[in-house]
Amino acid sequence: MRCLAVLLMLANVAQALPLHQVELTSPDGKVRHRLTVEVADTDATRQQGLMHRTKLADDAGMLFVYPDRPGGDTIYMWMRNTLIPLDMLFVQNDTVAAIHAGAVPHDETVIASPPATTAVLEVNGGWADAKGVTAGWRLRLLPARRVSATAAE
Repeated sequence: MRCLAVLLMLANVAQALPLHQVELTSPDGKVRHRLTVEVADTDATRQQGLMHRTKLADDAGMLFVYPDRPGGDTIYMWMRNTLIPLDMLFVQNDTVAAIHAGAVPHDETVIASPPATTAVLEVNGGWADAKGVTAGWRLRLLPARRVSATAAE
């Protein structure tokens, strides 16, 4: 069992993705929230996602992008091997189209996005409600800069 835990920790280190910042802005432009995110932009990184993570910093998340689907598509997510509850924000171009709040750890029920989804932002479960984020908010990937590696633990 201890060996399995060590292997899972090594897998998390090996799968570490570059960190970026995103900004979510309310429809009226008055409220902004910034998050440090890992960007999953390949099949392998999207399949791994946040599996086996035991925690996620309060201001962190993972942004799943689909460059091979420029017009968007219906995206199918699930919580297999995911140990922490998550909110999934489904993004069409730069706007949050829908939120699946409180996805349950280990639940293999398929969660489908709206059509024409271009990205999915996963954050801690309850984050969207606590921050007042709803459909209609804008998401923007900020210009690259050095971000602390501890942010997305």
